[in-house]
Amino acid sequence: MDIVSPVLDIFSRLWTCSAHNTDYVRKLNKNLITLETSFNSLRCQRDDVIRRIHMAEFNPAQPAKRTNVVSDWLQRVQALETEVQKILANNEAIINDGGCYYCCWGRKNCWNAYRLGKLVYRKQILVENLLKEDNIQDVTYRCQPHPHHQIPTAELVGMDAKFNEVLESLVTEGNHLRIVGL
Repeated sequence: MDIVSPVLDIFSRLWTCSAHNTDYVRKLNKNLITLETSFNSLRCQRDDVIRRIHMAEFNPAQPAKRTNVVSDWLQRVQALETEVQKILANNEAIINDGGCYYCCWGRKNCWNAYRLGKLVYRKQILVENLLKEDNIQDVTYRCQPHPHHQIPTAELVGMDAKFNEVLESLVTEGNHLRIVGL
């Protein structure tokens, strides 16, 4: 009995260690699907943020600029998008070539499946963290209007006579001083 207890302890510790690493291979297909769906949600959120930014930046009456936090978030999403697309494209290429990561026949295939599973799991965590960020609610801040931009004004109705009177007093050189009541 004294021999069995340490052997079982060693066996259970080895099992725990290897079970954690085999989860990357066993859950690879599920994690790929989860990564793709969560990244599509992140892409929709990014498109909404970009749309809000463009609406605020191109409003001539109340000009605004995007915040540095949002610019940083958009850059991180852009970088993550290229990495996720590369992972999904490589996975599609392997499946189309007739290869399969989900059956570990051979050492090379199993090692590649482990590396891909670990990479997919890490990217999935990054995507979920970007989705959970709350600091992208205020995407822009108001700034002073550009001095060279002309703000559109509405046409005044019924003020033509007074406007012409003021314009005549400014244009004529003989009148140096004149009072105009509006």
